Amino acid sequence: NTITCNALIGTCAKGGAWETALRLCSAMLQIKVELSTITISTAIGACEEHGNWEKALQLFSVMQQRVLETNAIHLNRAMGACEKCCTWTNALQLFVAFSQNGVEANATTFRAAINACEKASEWDRALQFHSTMAKTEFDLDTFVFNATISAYEKGSEWDKALQLSSVMAKVGVEPSTITLNAVISACEKSGKWRS
Repeated sequence: NTITCNALIGTCAKGGAWETALRLCSAMLQIKVELSTITISTAIGACEEHGNWEKALQLFSVMQQRVLETNAIHLNRAMGACEKCCTWTNALQLFVAFSQNGVEANATTFRAAINACEKASEWDRALQFHSTMAKTEFDLDTFVFNATISAYEKGSEWDKALQLSSVMAKVGVEPSTITLNAVISACEKSGKWRS
């Protein structure tokens, strides 16, 4: 039954046997065992852990086709798989699609989007997500600032990195070693190390 299969898929996922977890999902479909939100969510989580973004997106699509409830947790896991494989466009497409379909993003969703942009050196998009997140009830934390500043650093936008590090102090977010290294690196790459 579904509960037994969910337990098996969960065990496989936790044990690193994500391929077996996916085969179990396929077998459930073939023998007409009902897939639940838990089944697919667990399988998406296994894909995220191992960076298999294609399978994560396929499973996410199965959830939608079967009209299973999707929420920010599922979105975050699918985006996480995309972000780990540097497929930032897929991560951002998921974010936009689910925002349009009424799935509310949470702080983790914004962090995943900003991190995906940072890995792709899409600093302007990272700032857009950063600004959007600042207008929500979610707190901007060191991780969010670091990802945005790192995106600036990769884009050689030293002045923006420096400016955002000052904003951190104004809003009471403590910079970390990562923050300072990213700002220094941005200035160094641009020849502005005295800034």
